[in-house]
Amino acid sequence: SIDCGVEEGYLDNPTGIWFKPDKEFISTGENHETLPEYQSENEQYGKRYKTLRSFPNGAKNCYTLTLNHAHNNSFRIRASVGYGNYDRKNQPPKFDLYLGVNYWATVNSRSNVCYEIIHVFPADTEYMCLVNTGSGTPFLFFNGDSTFKHFHLLWKWVFVGTNLCRDLQPGAHIGPFGV
Repeated sequence: SIDCGVEEGYLDNPTGIWFKPDKEFISTGENHETLPEYQSENEQYGKRYKTLRSFPNGAKNCYTLTLNHAHNNSFRIRASVGYGNYDRKNQPPKFDLYLGVNYWATVNSRSNVCYEIIHVFPADTEYMCLVNTGSGTPFLFFNGDSTFKHFHLLWKWVFVGTNLCRDLQPGAHIGPFGV
């Protein structure tokens, strides 16, 4: 799992998930902390609501996702975003998410929103990109759980009749599906 904006990896005790900093996946952007009123005091959420990475420069900034034997395999990917008024402008930006060259979703929300997709990797490396649409600075929190705020390549997806929506919270956003 990747936590955007943190400097060091950490074990999230409530979930048992190890979070890596995002700096090995992208070389652009700036780390920020959300304002305290947007950080949860709930121990269940740990550090995950405290940091993000913004991208004030460039029209398109991409995370490089490389996995062994990913070519032609399906993976479930979650990207959760929450503005947290990190820039003190109280104006959440609007920007697009892409997987490779394919449009995924438009982010336009004041609250925490989860975007989830099942995606077939065309190679062992794929790119998840934030595209500036001229409506504010793109940003991202990343995480392994749709109720939080990060990006996470969860697992190789096996199609056995599972319910994709089973663990999403009310208000979460799913899709579109890129299978």
